[in-house]
Amino acid sequence: MLEVRGLHVSYYTLGGVIRAVRGVSFRVSPGKGLCIVGESGSGKTTLGLAIAGALPPNARASRGSVRIDGANILELGPEDLERVRGSLVSMVFQDPAASFNPLFTIGQTLGDIARHKLGLAERSEAREAALAALRRVGMPDPERVLDAYPHELSGGMLQRVAIAAAILPRPKVLVADEPTTMLDVTLQYQILKLLNRLKETLGLALVFITHNLGIAAEVCEDILVLYAGHMVELGPTDKVLEEPLHPYTQALIECIPRIDRGPGRLKPIPGSMPDPRRLPGGCVFHPRCPHVMDICRERDPRPVALDKRVVSCLLYNGEKGGAR
Repeated sequence: MLEVRGLHVSYYTLGGVIRAVRGVSFRVSPGKGLCIVGESGSGKTTLGLAIAGALPPNARASRGSVRIDGANILELGPEDLERVRGSLVSMVFQDPAASFNPLFTIGQTLGDIARHKLGLAERSEAREAALAALRRVGMPDPERVLDAYPHELSGGMLQRVAIAAAILPRPKVLVADEPTTMLDVTLQYQILKLLNRLKETLGLALVFITHNLGIAAEVCEDILVLYAGHMVELGPTDKVLEEPLHPYTQALIECIPRIDRGPGRLKPIPGSMPDPRRLPGGCVFHPRCPHVMDICRERDPRPVALDKRVVSCLLYNGEKGGAR
């Protein structure tokens, strides 16, 4: 349903060119989910925006393709892109309150989506479609919610409404950009369970963006690990979490608190994410890598297929003194 190949995305700013995504490739089938994980600044949101056809004006996908149901999103003009937003791909954002105009009721907002994307001219038809979407996301008392303004709903209810708005046009791909970050733990679990159910019942290809590897295990079959815009590891969720191959993935997992480890300090990743305008030569992770070799400072690793996974690391490229 979703196929991304060799995607490169850059931002053009007064301070220079920011290379946010470099050579990312993956596929997501209907009814399946892919989690994109990494630190802040790794390119997760930019990748999500590129998939949704919602890159800002100063961003450009210079190479690669994003195909949804065969259509390359990157080749569409403004009118065609407006047409496929919603019908092919929808997006749910981190802050649900920012997704709604406070001057309009939920019913007005969802009704506009139904009329614009589903072609429902009659007000009663649009309202019924909005009600059906709210019921599908498990919204209690949907009639009351339709007549409410955004400020009258809790954060968890607003996020359910945002998801209802996203699935209302019946998209084939749903991009969720950290949709649980602003919710408490109980609501996080409910939203994750909801997305999992919608993914399976509606046959959605779900792209879930998060910095929390624990969340990734709950909702997605596969994980893509990004670092400074580079794809460092891609594979089945259980394999990546239980036996991470790339040193960066290993370091991310070491940062997760675990009860079975007993008391002690968490192991942080030394250093910080590099400036995207001045990325280091060779492997972008080498300044922070505990397994760094001399060749890592000179050569950019190529993706290697290994154990049902793809990993970009010279430890697995068969370099002298580096192969495992």
